[in-house]
Parts: sequence; C-alpha cells; structure tokens
Amino acid sequence: MKNLKYATMLGLFFTVGCLDSIVVKNENSASKEQVVVTPGDVENLIGGAYRSFWFSMEDWYGGLGLSTVADELSSSWGNVGMKDMSSEPRVAFNNVTSYGEINHVEEPWFGIYGSLAAVNDGLRAIFDADNPVKIGDNGKDNDRAIAYARLLQGISYGYLAAVFDQAYVVDETTDLEALAADPTIAPLKPYTEVMEAAIGYFQAAIDVAGAAAPFVTEDTWVNGYPMDNALLAQVANSFIARYTAAVARTPAKRAAIDWNAVKTRVAAGLTTADDDFGPFADVYVSWWSDLRWVAANHIWTRADYHTIGLTDNSGNYDNWLGTPTASRTEFVITTDDRRIHGASPDTSIADPDTVDGVITIDTTITPANQTPGTKFEFAGGSIFQPSRGTYHFSMYHHTEWTDYQINVDSKMTTLSYVEMQLLLAEALWRTNDLAGAAAIVNVTREAAGLTALTGSETDFFKWLIYEKKIETYVKATGLAYFDRRGWTNSSGEASQVSELISGTPVHYPVPAKELEIGGFLVYSWGGSAGTPGSAGKAIRHTPISRRIRE
Repeated sequence: MKNLKYATMLGLFFTVGCLDSIVVKNENSASKEQVVVTPGDVENLIGGAYRSFWFSMEDWYGGLGLSTVADELSSSWGNVGMKDMSSEPRVAFNNVTSYGEINHVEEPWFGIYGSLAAVNDGLRAIFDADNPVKIGDNGKDNDRAIAYARLLQGISYGYLAAVFDQAYVVDETTDLEALAADPTIAPLKPYTEVMEAAIGYFQAAIDVAGAAAPFVTEDTWVNGYPMDNALLAQVANSFIARYTAAVARTPAKRAAIDWNAVKTRVAAGLTTADDDFGPFADVYVSWWSDLRWVAANHIWTRADYHTIGLTDNSGNYDNWLGTPTASRTEFVITTDDRRIHGASPDTSIADPDTVDGVITIDTTITPANQTPGTKFEFAGGSIFQPSRGTYHFSMYHHTEWTDYQINVDSKMTTLSYVEMQLLLAEALWRTNDLAGAAAIVNVTREAAGLTALTGSETDFFKWLIYEKKIETYVKATGLAYFDRRGWTNSSGEASQVSELISGTPVHYPVPAKELEIGGFLVYSWGGSAGTPGSAGKAIRHTPISRRIRE
C-alpha cells in the first residue's frame, strides 16, 4: 500500500503526463502507442511552462512569506502567512494540511512540478526513439525548444533546492512505467543534490544554445522577453551564479562555496541592465505578480527597518535595535541615502489614504526632510494591528513597483544585472580583491549620495550587503531570504549568527500533503534557535475583491 501511495504521488505530475491531453490516435499505425503528437502542441507545451513556474512563486503565495520572514518587507496581516512567519519569537512552520496558509509551501511545490511535467513531456516527445517529434521544417526548431526546456529545468530545480530541504529530480529520461512499479527509482534527494541537478540542466541549456543554429525564443514564452542563443546562455549563467551562492544555508557554508566559479559565471552572464530577465505584466490577463502589487501598497506592507535602517544617522535605528523586540515601534529615519528620502526639507505630511472612509495615515506625524527617495518614501504611521507587535511597524514603503501597481503592465524583473554585479562584489571581497569589490559597490552607493568606500574598511561587508538589500528589494522571489541565511549578521541584532532572526527556518519542508500521500512522516523546520533547520543564535492570483486584510 505504501508503494502504491508513493506511485500515486509521483503520478500526480509524472505518470499522468501533460501529453495525455494533446495526443490523437493514428489509425494507420501499428505502433503500440498508436498516437501522434503534433509539433505545435509539443512546442506550446514547453513554451507555456514558464508561466506555470512564474505563478508558483509570484502569485499570492510564495514570495510574500519569504520576503517577510527575511525582514525585507514588514507586515503583520494574517494573509499568506506574513504574520505567522515574521512574528517573534519565531516558530516552526505549521506543516499540516489543515493550516490556513499551507499554500506557502504547496503552491510553489506543486506549481513547479506542474511546470516540470510539461517540460519533461515535451522533451520526451522530441527524444522519442520510435516517433520523434520534429518542430519546424525538418526539426529546425528542435534545438530552440530543447535549450529553453533545459533552462526551465534549471530554474525549476534551482528554486526547489533553494526553498525546500529536499525534492524529487525527475526528467524526460525517467522510465515512468518502471517508476510506477518501483518508486525508489526517484527518491527524495537532499537540496545539495537537487542544486547539482539544476546546475547540470543550466549547463545543458548553455551547451545546446552554443551549438545550435541561430534562434530566437517566442515572445510569449517569457512574456515580452525573447531570447536569442547568446542571451539564453547569459541568463543560464547568471542563474548558476545566483544559485551557487543562494543554496548555502549558513554563513559558514556560504563562505565555503567556490567564489571563483561565481566570478566566472557572472562574467558569462547578463552584460547590461537592458537584458534584465523577467516577463512583462499584461494587466491581469495572463501575466502579473501579486508579490510586487502588495510590495508597492503601503497599506499592505512596509519596508522593514532591518533593510533600510542602516544609514540612519539620527540614532533612532540604534535605539530601535537596543529596545527589546516587543517594545519596538516605528521611527523617522534621517539619512544621506537618497534612495530612502530626498535632500530637500519638507515639513508636510504624506497625503492620507482612506479605506472604507477611515484615514490610514497618522496625521500627527510631520517630520522634516522626508521628501520621497528614489526607491522608498515616507508613508506615515503604519495601520497594522498593535496587538500583533508594534515591531512590525515602519513609516516607509517601497516605490519602485508603484507604476506596476497602477498600470500592471511593467516589466517584472526577476534576475537583474545589478544583482549580478553585487554578487560579483561579494565574490571579489571573499577572494581578497577589496578594491574591485569597492569599485562595484560604489556605483550604486555614490549615486545614492553616500561616500565612496575603499574596500579596506573593517565594516565593508556590512555596506556591501546593504547595497544588495536596497538594490534588489523585491526584485526576485526569495532572494532576500536566500542571501540573508548565508550572510554573517551585521544588522546590529544581538544573539544571531546570520541575517535571519534566530529560529527562522533555513529552508522549508516537503508539503504535508505530498508526504501523507507518499506514506512519509510529516515534519517541519524552524522555531527555537539551535533546532536543526533553524537560523542559529551566536554561540494564485487572488482577485482584488478577495484581497481582505486579516
């Protein structure tokens, strides 16, 4: 019975493949399958797979929880696990099927495997030894489909390895009939092996693109972002660079990665901000991001002081850190960082908003020098519920996605040139090229009005990661979480090893539903510091009408 359950679990996405819905009988064939798969159907299957992946991490669930648990965004609303995951003291993730926010792990897990099922079925048809599908004239577009499919396999397994402690690795070479008979063919693998598989698929995408005749992927596959051979390879190299660092669960493991390999991949990756990877939104027709919509809304979320407070020169941030967590509350930042607020004094308050006729801005606060910055702005007092902890409160919110929130047609960058450059700065710093690291950090730092660094400062790494926090704020699902579990604590918080609050899960469990179907024991991570899987101490699109703050 256990094996039957296990096979049923894998069959959810693999043994009951996507091709079942696009095959037709060939009455003139003696083949035992007696099916014909059209090239157009196979290409559409592969071409549509990224959209499934996208919504597994950028829909209502996934990204918001990972951002708040990393103290990038701040929110104490009960939706999508934001309150549960970011409240202190941290608790273990509630990995039970009855948990109201279980979709934090279910939506990414099942959505990504749904995307993989489509890719694997498409590749299986192309590589079918008996009846291989040829896309385009005499198969001229096969390499394009294969390279793109390998890229998606890399992206999918990279996210699974970064978010979950273990996952299945199954591709088009898996014998589905043998798997149904013997589920141990595809056991759960630890995240390190899943990441190795992801990098292998990325490299395969690079190799295929490099050897193929010139091609350009369809504009609709990653909406508004067609890739030629070279750009596809650059995107794959940049993802390898990201995940080589992001997979580390602790500062010690991040320090031990091959940083020279990271430098090599960055050099082969994105070469300009014009090539930033990500689809364009289309006004909630087929492409959107609830993560970005909510991040731009100062009623839903605020910028966490752990992210934006470091350059405060008024003493308010230091006082906040020195205050017991339960007694902390919002404060005004005074800083030379023009991304946080402008240089010109302004004694007016922010324009109040109303929700159901209730003013949502504290009109008693009229700080000077709070003109909007280039990335953040003063938003007045938080409207979160004080009973849930005033330490969630912040007077600032992020504005880079404001145009997206209004028009919902912007490019939704999820892999950027600036991310790659700041990752390169970290690689240079860790390999003792301090001047090289400083030269990169100073590009964005000086543009923001801050003084240049040399790289030899004793606290240089603190400023390096500050730049990455600000410049990549809510630009990539989970990036803040991946980085902060691997960065040595420099936030000023006492008694923690990494940039994650002690007790934060360093990864998430396989969803309870998946475990129960497979006959496995249900488990979880997080909670009291010192528990394995926790950060240690030092020693679906939801319609607007359903967006109800809980």
